[in-house]
Amino acid sequence: MDRSYFEKYIKTVKEIATMYPAFTENTLRWWIFQVKSKMNTPTPYSDELAGFKESIIKINGRIYIDQFKFEKWITEKYLVPESSVTADTSPL
Repeated sequence: MDRSYFEKYIKTVKEIATMYPAFTENTLRWWIFQVKSKMNTPTPYSDELAGFKESIIKINGRIYIDQFKFEKWITEKYLVPESSVTADTSPL
């Protein structure tokens, strides 16, 4: 990982929460806790957080999130493709 990638995409939990207000800092920390504490034990959240696990980076005891991988996980896991969204044609 080169320095420019690190400077552009590696963010603190607080920075990610600020950039994406839909995900609070507490939510991100809870996800991190779930990933770290349940790594070898399957849980109901294992499949849900599998992609998020890939975005977590630990350096000298601090936790960072790879913004690029985080966005990829959110997009692949939760965004609905435009082709499956139907226009609301109801008359109010």
